[in-house]
Amino acid sequence: MKNKKVFSRTIDITCYEDEQDSVIIEGEIKDTRLCHYYLVTGERKEPGILHNMKITMKVSGNSLTISDIHVEMIHYPREECIEANKNIQKLNGLSITKGFTKAVKDIIGGTRGCTHVANCILAMAPAAVQGFWAHKAQKPVTKEFANQGSMSHYLVDTCYVWRKDGPMIKKLSESINKIQS
Repeated sequence: MKNKKVFSRTIDITCYEDEQDSVIIEGEIKDTRLCHYYLVTGERKEPGILHNMKITMKVSGNSLTISDIHVEMIHYPREECIEANKNIQKLNGLSITKGFTKAVKDIIGGTRGCTHVANCILAMAPAAVQGFWAHKAQKPVTKEFANQGSMSHYLVDTCYVWRKDGPMIKKLSESINKIQS
């Protein structure tokens, strides 16, 4: 027996190259109610899109710092939702490194913003790192880039493979040392 689908959430994230040291990340979150439902007022609503927000974020430099961010509210359930993004510009200057999740929650979490936008931004952060590396990796690693220590800074202890005491970090360190010499 297959259960009836009642709700769907999709988050779509795409990274684009921009300047040499920056990428543009577009994230879109879409919530769809797949069956009719009732509001607390008793009003019946038909199935359809409930939330649809698009976030465009520019991330610059090896520090992966947000240098520009915009939110487009495409579909939202209440007019008040538009006001929820008044603090979004406070994310400019944040680096997508350790502590980013807490900072986003502190700045636009809870009553300070839209939970859907915040969730999408938190999903965009690791994609921004991947997009930045995909952009940079189109050319061989330079001595200057290796000297900045950027690669290991973003990889150490992010997952099992990149654990500090694991073989991949050792291999990465050896490769960086080879490039630097």
